[in-house]
Amino acid sequence: MIRRVFQITSNRIKVFEWDRKHLSSAYEFKNHDQGLNEFEYYLQASQDIASQVLVELLEEDFQNEKIPHVFGADRKSLIRRQLKRHYRDNKYTHAHVIGREKKGRRDDEVLLTCISNPSPVDIWMELFEKYNVPITGIWSLPLISEQIIKKISKNHENVLLVSRQMRSTLRESCFRNEKLLLSRQV
Repeated sequence: MIRRVFQITSNRIKVFEWDRKHLSSAYEFKNHDQGLNEFEYYLQASQDIASQVLVELLEEDFQNEKIPHVFGADRKSLIRRQLKRHYRDNKYTHAHVIGREKKGRRDDEVLLTCISNPSPVDIWMELFEKYNVPITGIWSLPLISEQIIKKISKNHENVLLVSRQMRSTLRESCFRNEKLLLSRQV
């Protein structure tokens, strides 16, 4: 079974294809006219594979908020309201509960995230739409790093993960109890 992941950065997209558990091919296309034309040719020539998108951008924002501990539609409504308050009409947002206060009202702690400048993602998403590329989801690298932390930090309450995806930047992601609290590129 062939799998494909697109990794979007501020100035390029990388494509990784796996055949079973082995990387079978990798491509890179830059965000300029020639790169976009080459990427369109790649999409026309490639198989129709359900694909995943991994985003690694400077323009990611992370906010921690507290909301009352409620369930169901009430929780969804509170989280939607917090996302709208912080990020207005941005379409690339995400929120998840990362914990609960230990004292007081025992409110839920929620991590709100957003791609504050969606244009680097929109450029590629428009081409996916144009060529009917099925996208199963869009993930932020810091958010999926929680899966790595769960495997390597069994006995540590606080973890700082430093990674390098681009030559000129480092990403620092702070985790507490295996949950992402904040992340930034430096």
